[in-house]
Amino acid sequence: MIFESLLPLFFLAAVPVIILLYLLKPRGEDYLISSNLLWEKLLKNEQSKTFFEKFVHNILMYLQILIMILLVVALMSPFIKVDGQRGGRKIFLIDTSGSMQHVDHTGKSRLEEAVAHACDVVQNAEDTQFSIVTADAAGVKLLAVDITDTNSAVQTLRQIACSDSGDALAAAQNMLDTLMGDTAQNAAKLIVCTDGKGALAYDELQSTGGKELYVAGEPSENIANEYTVFTRREDGLYDVMVSLTNYSAAEASFDVSLYDGDTTDGKLIALRQVQLAPSERTDCLFEAVAWDEEGEVLCSCIDRISFADGAKDSLARDNVSQAVKGRQQWIRGMLVGRGNTFLEKAYRAVTGEQIAKAETDDALAQDTDTLMRTPLREMGYNVVIYDAETKPQRTDTNRLIFGAAGAAVTETLENVVLEMTDCDLTAGLSGFTIGVNTAYCLALPEGAKSFLSYDGKCVGYYREVDGYREVVAGFDIRESDFPLCAEFPVFLANAMIYLSDTSWLSSNICYAGEEIALQPWAELDRTQFESRPAKAGLYSIGNDTYQEDYVVRFQTVTESDGRIAAASVSEEDGLGIQKVKRTLKNLFLMLALVFLKVAVYISV
Repeated sequence: MIFESLLPLFFLAAVPVIILLYLLKPRGEDYLISSNLLWEKLLKNEQSKTFFEKFVHNILMYLQILIMILLVVALMSPFIKVDGQRGGRKIFLIDTSGSMQHVDHTGKSRLEEAVAHACDVVQNAEDTQFSIVTADAAGVKLLAVDITDTNSAVQTLRQIACSDSGDALAAAQNMLDTLMGDTAQNAAKLIVCTDGKGALAYDELQSTGGKELYVAGEPSENIANEYTVFTRREDGLYDVMVSLTNYSAAEASFDVSLYDGDTTDGKLIALRQVQLAPSERTDCLFEAVAWDEEGEVLCSCIDRISFADGAKDSLARDNVSQAVKGRQQWIRGMLVGRGNTFLEKAYRAVTGEQIAKAETDDALAQDTDTLMRTPLREMGYNVVIYDAETKPQRTDTNRLIFGAAGAAVTETLENVVLEMTDCDLTAGLSGFTIGVNTAYCLALPEGAKSFLSYDGKCVGYYREVDGYREVVAGFDIRESDFPLCAEFPVFLANAMIYLSDTSWLSSNICYAGEEIALQPWAELDRTQFESRPAKAGLYSIGNDTYQEDYVVRFQTVTESDGRIAAASVSEEDGLGIQKVKRTLKNLFLMLALVFLKVAVYISV
């Protein structure tokens, strides 16, 4: 133990003063009292005690002397030298991906272990600046920059929480480059805290001041509820499938429960026991499930998990998955023109219904299913297909137009091969080619996207204008080989979905950390919308008049397997382990306070 100052030793001169006060305290006058005569002999024995005997039996005096010594030692600022880190700058990169939630036999998660290690580094450091960065697929966050207050650094570290998304340590490199010093004297050392899976990205990270890796957690065993999907049967019941995976080297048994609701607090509607071999994946099928028609969310849960080797399930966040009913897509189309057998057959293949036909979109013969003197939407037609050479007369509906009618033609092409470009409208058809006799190059309107081109020139586009959607294909399908290809119904189905879709979401299912794709017509405050949700669960999007539910799933594919192991890596350098001071002043002050309380208790 070393002292910063020896001057407080002068206060030890008070110790003899305490002793003198006890030995020389004044004696009172003796009075002869009859009742005390019996104690006279005992009093003489007491007075016959030696100086040393009197000194030994005064415990209160010893406590006061000890308290004085402890206070003097505390004033001398004692310290010891321990292994720690001294000086310089350090950057903590903390992995907050879903796999950091795995719990080992100690009952602590990998994130808790990583944070504990980082806190230990901070508390053992001296004259060091700390920056703290977290990273996962939901985003990279900067929590602290070059702070020297160890208490603030520890508090910031302990507030870090995990996401349910995948890892993205390499994505933090740009932020790390900004924090790193550009000179050797100002360079920062990088300390990466992750697990075995995240350690795979360690070599990709660059640091000008050296780096080290701390791997938290041990290989663990886990059962994952990958996802839940359902289909509606003709009898009104539902077939539900729950995908399950055993991420362990032992056989496992567990229960799979289905609930009508977004949590396990809902109504239990089905239950099944499942056994999985090591590393096995299976689909648990529930047939003819009576799911309430008014129910919107289905929740599946695995519990009572038992491994043959006695291990415990290491991850709870992937034990639950949900499915939500999507908005029902209603398509009722009308074909305007002289009639087109190719379009009629493709429409029936897509919708299962016969398309209504009319020569114009303005009026038809008087019958119960006509548009006579009635706007299209009032009659229930939400999609109108215009055959080639038929010019639209109305603008108050969604429409698919073939040919050049109603579009600005910039060039006429003969005997060419058109190519579909990669976009939402051509999903599954990107790169597909169409041979046509006559095609029209179209001027691309503002806000429109091209889906069909020839030599870089637009031959087809789609857009939304004045609240309606429009798809224009600049050729007559009769003058092409397109209707003879299996891709034609696929294109028509994509077009019908685009034209009739009212959902704000491209899909009502996504994974934590992935960006949610919104439709262009979604009317919401995007500044308040979490485009990359970090947590799995049920979410809702909308406004005062419209609400739509969607499910965010745990990233089970990359985060549920806790068996990946790696070793920590430490690089010794100028900023590495050194002897640093650990002050003991508070310890001595605490001891002095304890003995003071004992002295007060004795004196009372």
